[in-house]
Amino acid sequence: MPEIVEPIEYESVISKFGYFIHLGDDCSLYDCKSAVDDVLKPPPSWHFQFQESETINLTHSNDGSVVVQGESNFIIEVGRPKSIVKKGKRLTSLKPTNIAKGIQIGEPKLEGVCRLLTTYFGD
Repeated sequence: MPEIVEPIEYESVISKFGYFIHLGDDCSLYDCKSAVDDVLKPPPSWHFQFQESETINLTHSNDGSVVVQGESNFIIEVGRPKSIVKKGKRLTSLKPTNIAKGIQIGEPKLEGVCRLLTTYFGD
């Protein structure tokens, strides 16, 4: 198709070759970011430099927790695996909340989308 404008056109093309999942209808949406913020330490306070790490190893320890080790080299392991979970929290306490369908879009966002559509498609 040279040009697809309506969302239903995407759905028909994708449905010919695979399956189409409607977010909020066929699968639930969860707010994982706020759940992780409550349980995990922020990356700047981790025991290794996240951005400079070449490899990040996740290991399941004997007591049921997960420890993380970041290495700046692929060959040598010099760091120690430690937990990145906040004190008194466990990874099993991650409980993301369900995001309700039909969140309203703010007025500035609608105006920006209208300007964009007018620029490319005219009035």
